Amino acid sequence: MANKAQLSRVSELGPLNYLFAVWQIVFVGSLSFSLYFYRWTAILIYAGLFYLTALLDAFVVNPTAASYNWNIAKANGYTPAKLLLYFSLIPVLAWIPLLLIFDFGEQSIGNSLDLPTYLSRPFNWGALLLSIICVDIAFVGIHRFLLHGPLYSAHLLHHTATKSSFFTNCFFSPVDLVLEFGAPAMILLMASIYVGDFNLLFTSSIVLNLWYVMDHSEVLKLPHYYHHAYCRSAYFAYMKFSWPKDHDSVRAHLKKCFSE
Repeated sequence: MANKAQLSRVSELGPLNYLFAVWQIVFVGSLSFSLYFYRWTAILIYAGLFYLTALLDAFVVNPTAASYNWNIAKANGYTPAKLLLYFSLIPVLAWIPLLLIFDFGEQSIGNSLDLPTYLSRPFNWGALLLSIICVDIAFVGIHRFLLHGPLYSAHLLHHTATKSSFFTNCFFSPVDLVLEFGAPAMILLMASIYVGDFNLLFTSSIVLNLWYVMDHSEVLKLPHYYHHAYCRSAYFAYMKFSWPKDHDSVRAHLKKCFSE
């Protein structure tokens, strides 16, 4: 079992970490705009940037952490070939569905992107907040009762990243990726159709994508960062709440997990 001293040795930060954190926010924050305006061209360009960003993190920005987590993944039975395959599928399983959801939402709702008008109305900010709360509630249900329960084997790989960073945030099995990204995206789509405004889908997708990258950041260290570091029961995506201590299937089966 690893301890907090071992964690601290892979948590030392320098200027490059902070610059890289800014790049991650710019990269992910601009994704929805690029998908909307440039569609399949954006997927190809961003897939290339995604792979380069992850490799830069693994070999330049956070090489010690990447190596550390890679070894934990191997100790839990994940071969390099399987890890690279899953890694390569992320743009396919996360971004193409988002593009298709944008297309379906815009056609179903019948209005187009108009952010200045949309963001000028206080009601829309409330709708955005409510949709994010609904996503977090759904995320807790999926995260706790499926991915940390009977489907733990699909989520185990993600928790071999005990030291979070951009690269290790990409440790996803296909089933895990579909559940963690697809289900929230569908909730946002349904909320936007109910409200009757495509702009809600667009703005909430930006918040969702940004938060997913920020809550694994070694710089920001938001609550989800510690969920990875110590396998704690903080199952929320956005909020700082911990579930009462109970049996956690991922924690029970994860080799070399940090102690509380």
